[in-house]
Amino acid sequence: MKLKKDDVTQLGILSRLTIDERTISDVTSRLENVLRLVDQLQTADTENIEPMAHPQQDFQTLRKDEITEKNDQKAFQKLSKDICNDLYLVPKVIE
Repeated sequence: MKLKKDDVTQLGILSRLTIDERTISDVTSRLENVLRLVDQLQTADTENIEPMAHPQQDFQTLRKDEITEKNDQKAFQKLSKDICNDLYLVPKVIE
């Protein structure tokens, strides 16, 4: 498909991209290459092809949900400046 300069300019406006005069021919050429590729894909025979969500139909192996670290609240609170009743006190940031 042959694109016109006006088509590429309008596409730039719709996609909120600035395409200046120096690069418009390069952008046009690249877009024409993409459209040629889409045309090639349109001609592919997809009869009897089962749709898939991902090319690799693997399942993710999950680890067991086990506790690996202990709750060391007292050690962490030693690092904090202000603590009251086991709670961290922080400066007010929202009025």
